[in-house]
Amino acid sequence: MNFEEGQIMERNQITERLHSLVANLNEKARLEQEISTIVKKLNHEKTRPIKKVEYFDSTHKSDYIASKVGDKPVKPTRALAILVPIYVKKKKEYEADLEKYNAAVQSAEKEYYITFEKVRNALIEADNNEREATIQELYVKLEISKGKLEELVVLIEKEDIVGLSLKNILDVQLLIEIFDNKRADTIKEAVNVLFEDKYRKRMEELQEKHVRLTQEAKDAAESAADSAEKAIKIAKEALDRADEAYDKAQEAYREAEDAYSEARSAYSEATSN
Repeated sequence: MNFEEGQIMERNQITERLHSLVANLNEKARLEQEISTIVKKLNHEKTRPIKKVEYFDSTHKSDYIASKVGDKPVKPTRALAILVPIYVKKKKEYEADLEKYNAAVQSAEKEYYITFEKVRNALIEADNNEREATIQELYVKLEISKGKLEELVVLIEKEDIVGLSLKNILDVQLLIEIFDNKRADTIKEAVNVLFEDKYRKRMEELQEKHVRLTQEAKDAAESAADSAEKAIKIAKEALDRADEAYDKAQEAYREAEDAYSEARSAYSEATSN
């Protein structure tokens, strides 16, 4: 086997190990999600209402009470309010009937629970048994998933083709792409290429951020300048209007003085004769 064939074989062996590692990392993520889902189901199952007896009550209780107490009293219409004596009488009768009705409902409700006690207890027991069976089943699934995850974590930790910081799905997939594109022949070269790519990407992101922030600062400065220019224009217009108003006031004042002088002259002429 020549040197080039040795390099290709090494590259193939490396990519096989990387593919195996990324498969294990994907499976680890899947198991972690599965465990999280099982835990949520367990918590729900432990705290959920007793469904069977709840459904039984929703379909029997109101009908049973209605059969014992009849219809709820109807509140007198406000249209009778204009007939005060009649409305007051009807309102009092309604309040008395409503009090009796509410007392009858409470009594019928107690009677309902006594009448259907055995049925409800059987439903509660059946639901609790079903809940317990579901919880036990979930616990078994949880332990199995946890066991698989622990074994997988050991396998991932034992794989030393890359360091701990690179044992994530994205980085391992990028390393595989580097080998597939023949940008490296050894894992060391591939890791160097990966870090160079990351550095270049980071620099590009920083450059883009710098350009964006510079443009935002420029836009903000232009906007501030426009606002300042508009403010100056508005202030100048206000001053011009103030000057104009002052001139008009001065003119009015002079006209008033002239009128006053004319009035004084007319008065003097009138009184001197």
